[in-house]
Amino acid sequence: MGKDAYEVRNIKTFMGNEGHGFNAALYRDGMKVADVHDMADGGCYSYYFKEEAERKIFFEYARKNSATDEIEPWDSYVAGMVDAYLLDRKLRRLCRKEVLFRLQGDKEGLFHTLSRQYSQETAAELRRKYGASLVEIVNERYIGKEAGNA
Repeated sequence: MGKDAYEVRNIKTFMGNEGHGFNAALYRDGMKVADVHDMADGGCYSYYFKEEAERKIFFEYARKNSATDEIEPWDSYVAGMVDAYLLDRKLRRLCRKEVLFRLQGDKEGLFHTLSRQYSQETAAELRRKYGASLVEIVNERYIGKEAGNA
């Protein structure tokens, strides 16, 4: 299994008793293997696997690939995928109407914005103005995809 063998899709978020929760589908190598629920009640996630064998495969994979040594590393592993998915969705949405960019020295997750749609001219202007201190124009992640096109 490759490093990106698992992914989450079809994420729905909601407010629970103790913060934000979610429902998501867990896929391995493009095939749905489980549904995952965070009820936002302070407890662990609930997993509903299609087959018991998939549960064992996923838990072992998540244990090896989780960034933490927590008691249930699979929850941390899934949380990382959900967070990345939700951030990507938010950035795509913002890039439809604004230009987002990062400069050297910016904290992770901090973006500068221009209130206009992305264009090659705007990108060239940012490169001229900021030069080597321009780390990324976020809209360019989505060129050829739904967001960020001029």
